[in-house]
Amino acid sequence: MNKVSRLYQHRQDPAQGTLRLRNNIWCDLQPFNNSLAQIPLVSSRTPRRYLFGHAKRSLDIIVSSILLILLFPLLLIIGLLIKLSSRGPIFFTQFRYGAGLKEFRIIKFRSMYVTEAVDTAKQATKDDPRITPIGRFIRKSSLDELPQLVNVLRGEMSLVGPRPHPISLDHYYKDLIPNYLDRYSVRPGISGYAQVNGARGETPTVECMKKRIGYDLAYIKTANLLGDIWILCRTVHEVLASRTAY
Repeated sequence: MNKVSRLYQHRQDPAQGTLRLRNNIWCDLQPFNNSLAQIPLVSSRTPRRYLFGHAKRSLDIIVSSILLILLFPLLLIIGLLIKLSSRGPIFFTQFRYGAGLKEFRIIKFRSMYVTEAVDTAKQATKDDPRITPIGRFIRKSSLDELPQLVNVLRGEMSLVGPRPHPISLDHYYKDLIPNYLDRYSVRPGISGYAQVNGARGETPTVECMKKRIGYDLAYIKTANLLGDIWILCRTVHEVLASRTAY
């Protein structure tokens, strides 16, 4: 039995719910019963072709390359501030699941006094004492995520897609949320449809995580190039206006 089969073997009945998508289109939120989003935007095969096609990959490579070049001075400054403000490495790396549950090392600027092992990782909370002063700023502004542009260039992530969670959280929620792991049928993203709809930051309850997963699967069902560009533009606004990240 392969890794995917082992992680999928304990499925539950789909949870009921409703999710509003753009253009006032509603979809049934029975996550992962293969009829997640009955949305007449594109054919069922079109999103799959786009998610693994040349258009999305070209967008990832072009945009991430430009951003790394333009933001290089800022990256140096952030790295210097992290090194001067607290002990420890500049970068925090941790194994996460990518497409097909293939593990990769995600790269972030270190924002905490401690670096956690994957099996003990827990979500940051408001006024979390583990977060450094400079870490609080870069987390709030999402600047800690910028090194993931390297993950995008490597092909481990995409600019847009479901955000990858710590593996310990994946194993926790996979038995609580039906078909939770379907979000890993595509490359994870730096930003995603969930994040620009307010499902960003801590998920203190299973219901909060269900909401995020619903958005993730709606994205997978309807993904297209214009939608990705729309999400990237909304991401900038969300970063500037959001109060849910800390």
